[in-house]
Amino acid sequence: MLAPTTRLKLSSELRLSTHSEGAVLLDVHGGRVFSTNRIGAVILAGLESKTLGEIAAEVSREFSVPLEQVQADLTDFVENLGRRKLVSRPA
Repeated sequence: MLAPTTRLKLSSELRLSTHSEGAVLLDVHGGRVFSTNRIGAVILAGLESKTLGEIAAEVSREFSVPLEQVQADLTDFVENLGRRKLVSRPA
């Protein structure tokens, strides 16, 4: 599991568009499109300015989900993004 103090950033090749039901990511270089629900949108929006622990606390509070569950799901979500080269650790 990634540490709560971990910071990640979206790839510079991505464009994020949020809407009332979630978010859409466009990979401008690879031509891929990814969509996510409202929880995913909160996670993606938080990546540029918050630690994973801060994001997990926000999601837990906003969606009334136990923090431990959010932490596990958040780790799975960002690791999946990492495997697709959509997020990385800041330099």
